[in-house]
This record gives sequence, structure tokens and C-alpha cells, in this order.
Amino acid sequence: MFCNKCGNQIPNEASTCPVCGAQTEFTSFSRVEPQTTVELPMKWHKFLVYFALWAGAAVNLFNGITTMSGGHYEGYTSMVYAVFPSLKTLDTICGLLMIGLAALGAYAAYSLLKFNVGAPQKLMYLYIAAAAVEVIYCIGAISILSGYADTSSILTPQVIGSVVASVAMIFVNKAYYEKREHLFVN
Repeated sequence: MFCNKCGNQIPNEASTCPVCGAQTEFTSFSRVEPQTTVELPMKWHKFLVYFALWAGAAVNLFNGITTMSGGHYEGYTSMVYAVFPSLKTLDTICGLLMIGLAALGAYAAYSLLKFNVGAPQKLMYLYIAAAAVEVIYCIGAISILSGYADTSSILTPQVIGSVVASVAMIFVNKAYYEKREHLFVN
């Protein structure tokens, strides 16, 4: 079948077009010429599913492996772990969580791409989990290092910005996908 609004081919059982979001009548015998107006732009959705979520998954995978191996200590890993053995446990746990974030990001991207029911909620869970992992790592590192080292280097503007960005993405995507919730029917 083809959408009468934008002319894209859609599944026979779809009640709305997953490309333009129009609730239209469908015809299976001819391709309809696309119209110039689109009711719900999907550029942000396409950016997320084709680039941002996959890039985020790759970064989380890299950061998870680096954190688990102590690579972020730049050659001082054995010395840091000798002085603060609890950091190795924290790094291992948070590294595994970051690898889990990579998997969740890939799963959210795939679900959004296929317009699966509940896909926008999976995206929200991803951003909540990303903020939580950052907070867990910061609290853990500060509690381990307090009294022994300067903990001000843990709460860097980059870390704070990452948490703020995750929280902002929750609100931005919630508003964006609430208007398109009817598209997620698969």
C-alpha cells in the first residue's frame, strides 16, 4: 500500500503512515505523488535512529571497556588500584553499566526505527540510565577518595554537562514523541 499524503509504501495493516504521520486512506494499486506539506516532521527521529543513538552506543561501549580496564588512569592504573582498591570494583561495575548502556542504546535505536510500540519509552529509559550511571560513578568515586585526594576533579564541567544533557534529552524527546505516539504501532 501507499500513503495518499506522502506517497511512501507502508504496511497493509498500518492505520497511520510511519514516514509522515498522516492518518489517511491507502491505496494498493498506484503510487500517489507526494504532497509538499508534511504534518509531522521526522528529521529528529531520523537523526536519532540513523546516527545519534548508534554513535552514543559506540561511545558507551568504548567508555565501558576503558573504565573496566582502568585505561582512563593513563598508565597509572596499577598504582591507583594499589592505593584505592575499591576503585577497581567501582570501575568494573560502572564499566559494565556503560556497556549495558551501549546495548540499550542500540535496542532503543532499533525499536524506534521499526516503530515498535513503546519505543519512545525505551529512549527515555536510556537517558535516565545514562544520567544514573554518571551519578553513581561520581558518588562512588567521591566516597572512595574523600579524605585522601582532591575530589573536585571528579565533578568536572564535562560530567555535570553530561548529566544535564541526559536530563534535557528526556524532556526534549518526551515532548517530541508524545506528538508522534500514534506512529508506534508495530
